[in-house]
Amino acid sequence: MLLIVAALGRRDLATLLGRAADLDLDALVEVHDAAQLDVALDAGAGIVGVNNRDLRTLTVDVGVSERLVAGIPAGVIAVSESGLRTCDDLLRLRGMGYRAFLIGERFMTDADPGAALARLLRETARVGVKSVPAIGGERCS
Repeated sequence: MLLIVAALGRRDLATLLGRAADLDLDALVEVHDAAQLDVALDAGAGIVGVNNRDLRTLTVDVGVSERLVAGIPAGVIAVSESGLRTCDDLLRLRGMGYRAFLIGERFMTDADPGAALARLLRETARVGVKSVPAIGGERCS
């Protein structure tokens, strides 16, 4: 279940998180800034997605993920969303504490989205993104 803090009030967010738990559903709680991150955490979010795309202007700034990661507690799964294009992007963010990534536009703008995904998966598997708890000096290319 995707819950976007910008579209929900505090009470609605908490209610929907509770309902998701009742139904044994995981909920990705999406935030765009520090204030929304506080709301998500106060509501009990266990998975927080930091969307690098401003929903009002559609501009992308991966720096949003860089700025907010310090505020995500260790027990919360951190997901970086939007604007991610390369294996190096994933390694850098993985090293900061992100454990999952939501990538869409990168593949949809490629002439062969399946091949682009396969390349990214091969690169990340080669340097151990799936199993290495902290990335050191790994390089993608």
